[in-house]
Amino acid sequence: SVHLDQIKHRISRAISIGAPAYNAGDVKGCADAYASAAQEIIANDLPDQLRIQLSECLEQIEDDEKTYNANDDARAWALRRQFDAILEYSPPFL
Repeated sequence: SVHLDQIKHRISRAISIGAPAYNAGDVKGCADAYASAAQEIIANDLPDQLRIQLSECLEQIEDDEKTYNANDDARAWALRRQFDAILEYSPPFL
């Protein structure tokens, strides 16, 4: 769908910012870019399963804030796995 394509484009933009930051050693910058994109995406009309998974990931990051803030690497990777799942998603044919 057009909407899903827009969401995938937003994720691709976040990865194009986050991945080079991560590779340059700015792991927090990467995690923050991903978190910002995730917050934008969650407000959109994602398919239920993807929305639930991303929402749970964001909640877990907030619940484990001390752990995740101490470990931006874990935060970045948790969000990146969610992004990859959304990027790979294809709506079922009706």
